[in-house]
Amino acid sequence: MTYELVGEIANVDHTNEYRFLGPRRTCLEWEIPRHFKAKFEFTDGLTRHWAALRDQVAACLAHSLELPPLTSPALAALKRYQHLDFTVVHSLPSYTHPDLLGFPTVLTVHDLQHLHLPEFFSSEDIATREHHYRESCAAADRIICVSEFTRQDVHRRYGIPLDRLETIWNLPAQASSLALSKTRCARLLARMGIRRPFVFYPAHAWLHKNHQRLLNAFSAARASLPPGCMLVLTGRPPDASHPASALLAEMTAQGAVHHLGFRTPLEISALYQTAEALVFPSLFEGFGMPLVEAMMSGCPIASADNSSLPEIAGEAAYLFDARSEGAISEAITRITTDVALRDRLRRIGRDRVAKLDRQATARQTIEIYRQVHEAHFS
Repeated sequence: MTYELVGEIANVDHTNEYRFLGPRRTCLEWEIPRHFKAKFEFTDGLTRHWAALRDQVAACLAHSLELPPLTSPALAALKRYQHLDFTVVHSLPSYTHPDLLGFPTVLTVHDLQHLHLPEFFSSEDIATREHHYRESCAAADRIICVSEFTRQDVHRRYGIPLDRLETIWNLPAQASSLALSKTRCARLLARMGIRRPFVFYPAHAWLHKNHQRLLNAFSAARASLPPGCMLVLTGRPPDASHPASALLAEMTAQGAVHHLGFRTPLEISALYQTAEALVFPSLFEGFGMPLVEAMMSGCPIASADNSSLPEIAGEAAYLFDARSEGAISEAITRITTDVALRDRLRRIGRDRVAKLDRQATARQTIEIYRQVHEAHFS
């Protein structure tokens, strides 16, 4: 999502200068237009390594001479940030690094899932998230929320005034809008060992993604589905301790389920464009990117009716209760057998995403940067 936002900002902003702080392995994948004024500071590069080593040597020397410390982590961080010469920070992972809290800040918040589903987090994880999220929200000049659901949630849970909160949807991958020929789709499916018909669920095996209920529901629905219909999964597979692990192995052996693991954007596009439907039984989402990707690909959607999902899908999804295996099973049966429903959802979905304006999203974000900057430096 960061790649897509940066790419779109780079396309439209010919004026401002940008600094990127992050791991080398992520920053090097960006294709930056020549006109875009940007510098990179790598958190895992040799320069950072030598600077840390230099500070360590200076600290040891001062200690051996019984002198006060010559530097500190805070001073070293400040020196790095002065080298980056920025005026506004945009933190994208729902919290701002403690070193950066003193700067004018824009914060993107994706969700407060730990408050809704605490059973899926350790007490340490909840405490850490709560500390960083609350502190970051309180310190931010403006907060971008990826859905109106998340915006209202941050307002209600953390008491942030609504005028400091802005709803801006995440930008989907450009590959989602790439129309593939039937021949190319068939070739990609064959390479993955997939045959039609199938329903598709792209999700890592995190507990809130609800794989166990989905597998039970699909097993119960199989007799009512088109002949040979299978369930195709992508993302990080469940480990041996996952509650769905044994059932997944059993259904895979039966040929009912095929877990593909991580796939390329092109392969994911082929899966969307050839699936009978996207089935999305997640228990909680701050946004729900697969819904947007499915709508862009012309893939009918059966989705859970919780959190932000009804907001993102609108009327382009057949909604169900994700905590009911019976409801999931009925939704899978309905969306794979009701041709009129599938055609209607596909049409509504295409019309809905046609209104998404990538450049407007970039300009809206840049305008927030400008407002924060002027509030501090005008």
